[in-house]
Amino acid sequence: MSLARRALTVALAGACALVALSGCGGSTSTAPASTPGSHATTPTPDASASPSASRKAATTATLPASFEGWTTSPAPSASATQIDSARATLQTAIYQGPAGAGTRIITLVSTEDRGYAASQLRLLVGPTLHGLSTCGTLAQIDNSVSCVVEMDDGLLQVTGTGTDVATLAAFANDLYASLG
Repeated sequence: MSLARRALTVALAGACALVALSGCGGSTSTAPASTPGSHATTPTPDASASPSASRKAATTATLPASFEGWTTSPAPSASATQIDSARATLQTAIYQGPAGAGTRIITLVSTEDRGYAASQLRLLVGPTLHGLSTCGTLAQIDNSVSCVVEMDDGLLQVTGTGTDVATLAAFANDLYASLG
């Protein structure tokens, strides 16, 4: 893994840690800790899985300031970066939920690096397919769920703690559908 990709992965993990520390987590996970290399590489489809139509472009998408009662301030803005040697644009925001529902980190990445989405999917423990979202837990964050929706030129990733996979997957799928 290149230094740039490692730095971005560490930054996303750090942001996930902020979610865990923000008090939005529920009970501590009782699942056994995973070991490197023990992650499943092929998601298991669930009953709601559907075939993928043409994917939306991340380059033209913009994260909203609010969505389904979840809000962030200031509104997310794009920032240029590099992943490995490929140019990328990153939008990341921490969204607060309605009535104590918690916190979610939403990241929209547009990149020329066609392997980046696959690298993020490999971080998921026990990945399952829910519609367009591939969801699983993150080994480094207790009680976390993360869903990745692959896009034509990047990905949309939604991560939260204290929520179940089906709820987060539905949110990620709805958010993806709302993107321009």
